[in-house]
Amino acid sequence: MWLTTLAVLLVDQLSKLWVVSRIPPESSIEIIPGFFNLTFVTNRGIAFGLMPGRTWLFITASFAAVVLLLLFFTTLDRDERLRRIACAFILGGALGNLADRVRLHYVVDFIDLYWQQYHWPAFNVADIAVCLGIGMFLISIAFEVREERLSGAGPDIEPAHGEEQE
Repeated sequence: MWLTTLAVLLVDQLSKLWVVSRIPPESSIEIIPGFFNLTFVTNRGIAFGLMPGRTWLFITASFAAVVLLLLFFTTLDRDERLRRIACAFILGGALGNLADRVRLHYVVDFIDLYWQQYHWPAFNVADIAVCLGIGMFLISIAFEVREERLSGAGPDIEPAHGEEQE
């Protein structure tokens, strides 16, 4: 887990460093015309720039989330590989954005996906890692539910009236 967390954190911070050193704020480099730009955005809010100007609240909440993730990780068994990897991705992403907030008082976002005049709010590698981690965690839950049903450990379902049992 620690190597994955560190890898996410490093890729996130190095990509942000590259953007800050190469692209002026609020400027773009077109990568795929009509679809993808690198655009340096300073996000002073939370997801999608909501609630700007509450830096210390976001730092406190991010720090609490990191502590909770670390505590949750200690409850995972070694055989819960997907959940451990998911936790590492979420933790690496949370640490990446937390580092920005502590150091800069904003988060560096730069991935700008769009179609015609419709732009998705800019995001970064840390955001991708958090979303992937949450997705992996949800998949692990789905597999667990499926295994319980297949093993018979799930709820017993009686056949409907008039149906034969196999």
